[in-house]
Amino acid sequence: MNIEQTTEQKILTRIARYIFRYGFSALTMEGAAEYAQVSKRTLYKRYPNKDAMLIAVVEFQVSRFEAILSSIINDETSACLSKLQTIIPLLADFARRFPPALLRDLQRDGGGVWDTIQRLRRERIYPLLQELLLQAREEGFLRTEIGPALLTELLFTTIEGIANPSVLSRLPFEPREIFSGLFDVFFNGILRDRGQPLLSLSDDSPYKETLEALF
Repeated sequence: MNIEQTTEQKILTRIARYIFRYGFSALTMEGAAEYAQVSKRTLYKRYPNKDAMLIAVVEFQVSRFEAILSSIINDETSACLSKLQTIIPLLADFARRFPPALLRDLQRDGGGVWDTIQRLRRERIYPLLQELLLQAREEGFLRTEIGPALLTELLFTTIEGIANPSVLSRLPFEPREIFSGLFDVFFNGILRDRGQPLLSLSDDSPYKETLEALF
């Protein structure tokens, strides 16, 4: 996957790497230009201020992660449980990469960045997970007494309750542990007997190197 084809993609990729390492509170437009290896004029031409730049970074990262999930879910050669086995560790690994500095910045954020993350998660990521749950249900792996609408809403509400900077920073566990445990409990609760032995989570993911490129 070629993710650095244009000047704008290069800028956003470099700034995203800085933010994921150090947070965004101390980042200035001048510092971003230096880190992205472009002139201030080039940066201001694309983004009038820091808030606009941060929103662009968030949207860019979400679109890249969405592409990874789409490639897994739309793979017609894999069964739905195999897709779950790939996606769940991937989501946990993604959460693990949020450093304390970034979590603190998101917790203190006035709403712009975090609201954008939540909106994009609802609009772009959740529909993909819902599609995968519906696939699993149609293939007979999920309990039928739970309606698909309620099932997906329970999952999304649980994720939103946990994937919150104030919650993640308060819990005495690594994000990866939290999300691995969450998905383990959730899916073992909704899988039928025939599906439970097939869903064994592993830390190994063929998409690990692809995920590395996001950071």
